[in-house]
Amino acid sequence: MLVFINSCEVYEEDTFISIKKPKQRLTGIWQLDKVENRGEDFSEEYFRIYQNQSTDYKYNETYEQYENDSLLSYGIWSLDEDLKNILIHIPVGSWENEIYTIKRLQKNNLWLTGYNDYFQDSLLYMFTRVE
Repeated sequence: MLVFINSCEVYEEDTFISIKKPKQRLTGIWQLDKVENRGEDFSEEYFRIYQNQSTDYKYNETYEQYENDSLLSYGIWSLDEDLKNILIHIPVGSWENEIYTIKRLQKNNLWLTGYNDYFQDSLLYMFTRVE
């Protein structure tokens, strides 16, 4: 007997296979806990500029990003066709776009890589699910 589970998705740093679809796993509130730059802990430098950040990815593909419990940005998110990248659309003047590559997406862990304009480098963002 063969069983195919087409909703399984394993990301580069995942340690298990999930039967939940990536959209279901991503939906929720995520608190940024750690930031790495080129494999080194970069949290202290990052958190001097950006403090207490969390992001709420809603199932209807909208999101809200908070810093110190104040709304920092909002917009629309989507997964690309390969389910490997989160596309963020921010309504600033004309829509601004950001792309984050999913490295880990588990029940309580989300790791994303993306370019940070302020630091002029690609960073690894490590989140923990809040709810």
